[in-house]
Amino acid sequence: MRNFTYLIIVISALASFFSCDDDNWIKISEERIYSISGVSAFNNGWLVVHDNKKINQPRVSLLSKNNQLKDLIWPRSSLPYDLEAIHLIPNYDNQYVLMESTGKCYRIIVNPDTEEIRLKGEFKLPGLSESMNLEGLALIESNGVLKVFYGDRGSDSRPSTLFFADYNVQLDEVTVVRSYSFSLLEDMSDKRSIADLIFDKKGNLWSAATSDPGNDGPFETRLFRVGKMSKEGSFSLTRPMKSSKTFDNEKVEAMTTYKSGILLLTDNENFGSSRYFINTNKLL
Repeated sequence: MRNFTYLIIVISALASFFSCDDDNWIKISEERIYSISGVSAFNNGWLVVHDNKKINQPRVSLLSKNNQLKDLIWPRSSLPYDLEAIHLIPNYDNQYVLMESTGKCYRIIVNPDTEEIRLKGEFKLPGLSESMNLEGLALIESNGVLKVFYGDRGSDSRPSTLFFADYNVQLDEVTVVRSYSFSLLEDMSDKRSIADLIFDKKGNLWSAATSDPGNDGPFETRLFRVGKMSKEGSFSLTRPMKSSKTFDNEKVEAMTTYKSGILLLTDNENFGSSRYFINTNKLL
């Protein structure tokens, strides 16, 4: 009878976990080098990137559903510098775009069996100024055209800039660039209005705005809807931009769609990383 009761408890716990409907933040790592600045689905887990800058520090890791991190080997001796985003390329199995804060991008393919990374191409996102620091990246196919959205995080003294353009995967070319400048309506100290970008399954583009006063916080994150991509391929900006959800003491820099909502992961600097799931219905 005791074994049966234990089995029921285990099954209930697993069912709760795999529903990924977290009511609380779940710690992934307490180490600074494993803070997370980007995430995208891979196999039965996720690929995550870290904004590390020194040698012998991880750049890309595999995150399992039981919150275990495994470092992946970068295929070159020269490592990426300050990776801020990763996104699966639509209609390209296991191919991803990784973005540095400078706008330099790497197109990679990851073998689902060996977890080996192969570098397929490199390119630089256009339209940037020297003062910009990119943190958000999202890809979406609309009306047969692959679009790339990328964002300068902004600051207290200047608005964020959202860029969107056409992306030719075979040529690694980004063309026909358009942009919007904006800032989340509400006041935040040490505000960055774009810490990451993600499209939900209905074509809504979401951003995480963060308060980032330093490596020890205190942090804050506000999720808000930036705009929407229509089925015809046009993008419309949300006005006014108001937050839909606020998290204290968490700095969300990584978002990806998962089941009926969005999986959030943090770059909490000296406090490491955590994860949280939110149903999209709670944001709209």
